[in-house]
Amino acid sequence: VTSLTESPADPAAYSSGQRYEFNATIIDDVAISTVLIEFNGVNYTVNNYTANVYNFTIIDLAAGVYNYYWRANDTSNNVNITALQSYTINNATGNITLLLNGTAGNLTGVFGQLQVNATASTLYGAYTIYRNGADATTENNTFVTLGGGDWNYTAVSSGDQNHSSATITRWAHITRATSQVNLTLNSTEGNITIVEGSSILLNGTLITGDSSGRLLLFNNGTLINNNTREASNNTQFNTIGLLNITIIYQTSQNYSQSSKTYYVNVTALPPDNEYPL
Repeated sequence: VTSLTESPADPAAYSSGQRYEFNATIIDDVAISTVLIEFNGVNYTVNNYTANVYNFTIIDLAAGVYNYYWRANDTSNNVNITALQSYTINNATGNITLLLNGTAGNLTGVFGQLQVNATASTLYGAYTIYRNGADATTENNTFVTLGGGDWNYTAVSSGDQNHSSATITRWAHITRATSQVNLTLNSTEGNITIVEGSSILLNGTLITGDSSGRLLLFNNGTLINNNTREASNNTQFNTIGLLNITIIYQTSQNYSQSSKTYYVNVTALPPDNEYPL
């Protein structure tokens, strides 16, 4: 028993419905009685293609390793058995798809203006969706609001007996929205003039933003209050001059920094021109 051949060549890749052929050339001085192949523990009869070539054909094998040997008997009851052979069928390439908002690509948007819908599917096995390393499979095909930053979406297919696992990664980049603050000096949105010794309310408020950023209120460069939604201070001005009053909203995860500045012009008290009687 010689010239053992395999088609497709070993190793093969799994293909649904694939035809696998195994041939052996068998020569004897007397008539051959029986030719068998034991394939994966099962005996099969074979076809005699030509005077000397015998064929075994099997269809749609699963991925795996198959052991077999050929056995031939002649009419004189002489037997020849080949050494154990092996044939490997590797997993075919797996499958995974991942769409962000219906698009097979990365996604960019502004916080508060964009929700993200990650949708995964696979032809083989089960899929898992990870967002920044955390399991987000339950959110498949669901719109969610994400904070500012870069979000890594990775979909993984488990594969099956015949297909390998597969992975795909896409990114959602959420930029910060624009914040907005308001500043009043003694209830006035603008510059004001006062005389020295006067006390007025300086008040900064957050119009657009969130509490993860802080409001900082400055009097001529000196921090006089900080808070999340409103920062105010009742301030007495005893120094003559032009003083800078500024409210700053610090950058948060979701909102950019913003600020507003007005000026307090502190003038001298008018002279006392009245004489006592």
